[in-house]
Amino acid sequence: MNALLDAAQKLVQDRGFNDFSYRDLAESVGIRSASIHYHFPTKTDLGVALVARYRAGMEATVEGLTAEGLASRDELDRYMNILAEAIDRGHRRCVCGVLGAELSTLELPLRREVTGFFLDNEGYLSRLLERGVGAGEFKLLASPAVTGKALFAILQGGMLAACVFGQADRFLAVADFIRQSLEPHKT
Repeated sequence: MNALLDAAQKLVQDRGFNDFSYRDLAESVGIRSASIHYHFPTKTDLGVALVARYRAGMEATVEGLTAEGLASRDELDRYMNILAEAIDRGHRRCVCGVLGAELSTLELPLRREVTGFFLDNEGYLSRLLERGVGAGEFKLLASPAVTGKALFAILQGGMLAACVFGQADRFLAVADFIRQSLEPHKT
């Protein structure tokens, strides 16, 4: 099952969700399409399982970061570095970023999972920013909730730009911009 989800993730990141079939997935894993239908009767079932696994992985990552007890600024740096490393490892695009671009063509259960991924990350960033403001590490132009949403959108765009240009340093420039934008004003 993990091999199927791994192969499906790569296909989504390479082609998008709508541009691969169970036949493509079967060929990449070396099994028959009927075997995939046994585990995932519909492509939406496959997509929901893929995004649920992706969300759980990201949730474990952010829980681990929070548990380290880092300063908020350092935790944000680690979070952005994890995203940068994913680009460097050749994962290129965020699975949910790809699916988000195709959202209007997806069935409701899969749309809910993708939306949940975005809400998870926006919520995490909002809580992180709120802690950072309380500790005097960040100065925000808007509420932590609004800023968290904006930061996640900027990070998603940075990942996409890095993919479009094949240059991971484009994402690093976005991360540097975020760091500078959150600097407390010195008086």
